[in-house]
Amino acid sequence: MKERAEEIVISRDDLQFNVDTYEKCLKIFDGLDDHLGMKLYLHAEQETLEKGQIFLFNHFARFETVIPVYIFYKHLRAFTRTIADANLFAGKSKLGRFLLGAGAIPNNMDGLLPFLAAEILKGRKVVIFPEGRMVKSKQVVDEEGQFGIFSQSLQSFRKHHTGAAVLALTLDLFKHRIKELFKADDQRRLDHWCQALEFSDHEQLRSSVDEPTLIVPGTITFSPIRLRPNIIAKAVKLFSQEISPRTLEEIIIEGNILLRDTDMDIRLGEPIRAHHQWSWWEDRLVKSYFLSIHSLDEFFSLKKRSETWTERLLSRVVYRETNKLRDAYIQGIYRGVTVNIGHIVSVLIYLYLEQDYRSVSHKEFHQVLYTSIKELQNLPDIHLHYNLNKPEKYRKLLNGKDPDFEQFIKTAGQVGLLMKDKERYHFKDKLLEEYDSHSIRLENPVQVCANEVEPLSEVKSAISLSLKKAREETPQQLAYRLWDDELRDYAWLKERFSRPEYDTLNQHEIAVQSREPYLLLQKDKSPGVLLVHGLISSPPELSAYGEHLHKQGYNVLGMRLSGHGTSPYDLNGRHWEDWYESVERNYRILAALSAYIYVVGFSTGGTLSLLLSSNKPEKLKAVVTVCAAIKLREKKLIFAPMLNLANRVSSIFPRVDGILNYRKSGTLFGETNYQHIPISALSELVALIDQARKNFSAVSHPLLLIQSDNDIVVEPESATIIYEAVAAKNKKLHWVKSDQHQILRNGVEDTWEVLDAFLYQQEHNQMEEGEDSKQGEEREILSEEPAQNKTGGDEQAI
Repeated sequence: MKERAEEIVISRDDLQFNVDTYEKCLKIFDGLDDHLGMKLYLHAEQETLEKGQIFLFNHFARFETVIPVYIFYKHLRAFTRTIADANLFAGKSKLGRFLLGAGAIPNNMDGLLPFLAAEILKGRKVVIFPEGRMVKSKQVVDEEGQFGIFSQSLQSFRKHHTGAAVLALTLDLFKHRIKELFKADDQRRLDHWCQALEFSDHEQLRSSVDEPTLIVPGTITFSPIRLRPNIIAKAVKLFSQEISPRTLEEIIIEGNILLRDTDMDIRLGEPIRAHHQWSWWEDRLVKSYFLSIHSLDEFFSLKKRSETWTERLLSRVVYRETNKLRDAYIQGIYRGVTVNIGHIVSVLIYLYLEQDYRSVSHKEFHQVLYTSIKELQNLPDIHLHYNLNKPEKYRKLLNGKDPDFEQFIKTAGQVGLLMKDKERYHFKDKLLEEYDSHSIRLENPVQVCANEVEPLSEVKSAISLSLKKAREETPQQLAYRLWDDELRDYAWLKERFSRPEYDTLNQHEIAVQSREPYLLLQKDKSPGVLLVHGLISSPPELSAYGEHLHKQGYNVLGMRLSGHGTSPYDLNGRHWEDWYESVERNYRILAALSAYIYVVGFSTGGTLSLLLSSNKPEKLKAVVTVCAAIKLREKKLIFAPMLNLANRVSSIFPRVDGILNYRKSGTLFGETNYQHIPISALSELVALIDQARKNFSAVSHPLLLIQSDNDIVVEPESATIIYEAVAAKNKKLHWVKSDQHQILRNGVEDTWEVLDAFLYQQEHNQMEEGEDSKQGEEREILSEEPAQNKTGGDEQAI
């Protein structure tokens, strides 16, 4: 049986806010965010923060009680009243004094509710944890699907506390009566209440009671939960021989949250107004009763003072709404969970167990997880962890390589809940065992995660549907999901890199059209053409030719290379492997939707296309490169790797951003190309070229090389280097008489015609085995000096 907390005597001085304490809280949590593992993410409308009066949160960790203090002071410089366990104030310890200074008050304080009502009227925020204690198991739904808190001692569920509902409804009733006093111009009573509530004048009182009484349900979600002993736990065990298992468990769980990489998502839901529409006879009752009330303490003692029939009727009117309001905000709290990969994995594991599966193949498990994410993305009322809205973060799930997923599987394996071998995941009996509330977090975190999303019935439904779909899903259906990821990827990166902190370079961008990728499909499974744009450019660079191909009956995918089409800042730090991964990813999408594939790459896109060919993907029929970037006019490019290294080294030091991170691109095509190019991107281009040249001997697909003979960006010699180095027997080199680099964009000279003819030949098998030809007028391209006035740093799209 829980010990009754000793009665705490709180003086008026004890209840004074301590600004120094608030400043300390601010510094502590800013420090945690900057230097420790935990990252706090607040999901809330500014108006909700400002207008909300009573804020309610779920309770999983002890330190959560000071988090709202930090939030409201950081964002509003507002003071907060938080109800805390009375045991924390025993003996007025240092911790107790600290909590009092931060606005916390013991939950057994005399006159608690009227005191909080007065604080709200004065503009304070009130924070309550209606669960009444930490719910470590996250078990809040009973067998009948109703919300409640499971009592370990009673082995049954109890309803959540109604204190917040009573506070809100009674306060709203009080506001109603004060408004009636203003209507009646009852100056004497208004004077009394101004004095009782310490308001300076009637207008201050009027302003306070005019504010609606708003309850805001808040939800705190941690991800991931780690179980390994941390430095705090090790130190405590070293110096204390009598530490209880319960205390050690809390130190391990909460210490890991604070010290190791953990996301703390705090989500504020829609405000709920505590308001009752009074009938004429109810209003008469309130008016009669209110005449005998002289303090908030008396007003809040209505239920206890039910001595007359008037009071009993009024009490029934007030409290009949309590459970309804309580149920509304409890639902708001539990529906605000931020769903993460741990939740999805946990629900899926228990779904398998419900169907008597004790093991599953890696391939199926990963595909169901991926499909579940895609299904959940379509549910507007489900809040997903930010990593589940960013394909760049979760797309490797199909191969089981997602870091968050791997961490969760590792944790579950450490405590004997599952085993992973080379081909399958095996679910252990321990998953079905029961644990008390003080051990379940360490013994079965999978159950804890599954419990946390149990109030969201549609989550389990979506995962169950995904389990069925994944077993029946065709490659084409998967391709459409992957294509949706390409569009989502562009959208969130575009949004991310459009923030004010990126304005320095973004303000020079002149794009007036979307730079997102595009997919143009025929009705049947036609041949497909993958278009790969150049460095610093974007999919629309080749869209005119893409539309031209689509009219000829091809499926066309105009892909986006990683870091492109959004902001130069997005490109900075990307590696050539990221670009190549983009090519492979989009190739797989188009291959699933097409009979076979041609790849057409411009400039850097051409270099990447050759690298793709060397790895011999299925369904690839032929490759076309246009002005492929192998040898560049810009001689200074050889210094890019060294300058990039210098930038990286200098960035280690505080307040040093780098020596030269970007240079102007000098592009003539600002609607598709960046105005600035990162030095790191030039360095990666050098590395890509080096890798591609190493792989030329493995390029064996039919190949068409198109090159402008006086290219101002790429040395025309590049085409000859490729032609002579590749292993392809069916290869052609066509020269275009032009000093332009961007000859594919608008079909300079006969570029489109030659490319069309090549594709037609491949379609109709008119290119005989072993054919080896060079078309067009050859020029002397091996001279050391490029044509005059053909350089000048114009990268255009390399």
